[in-house]
Amino acid sequence: FKPFSSTDDQAFIGSMEPGEEKAVLFRIDVDSDATAKEYGINSEIKYTDIYGDTVISESMKIPVTVEPAARSLLLPVLAVLAIIAAAGGYMYRRRQKA
Repeated sequence: FKPFSSTDDQAFIGSMEPGEEKAVLFRIDVDSDATAKEYGINSEIKYTDIYGDTVISESMKIPVTVEPAARSLLLPVLAVLAIIAAAGGYMYRRRQKA
């Protein structure tokens, strides 16, 4: 399902009592060009009922929020260092001529 991919798409929940809730974590990778917004990923639960029959739940949407990627400071820092180096080189040459 674009913009997501995962090799971790199953989890064992174990036995549960009626009304009990459990949290399950999955690792999901997001495409680098994904639009920052809330998505819904379809999910199902496969379980064994009290009669021993294997049942698959109705599909449910799991909300996943994609936030903008953190901006890297590497390029701005390199740009500032390049400007400082250029200015230093200019000042050095100017003093050599004087």
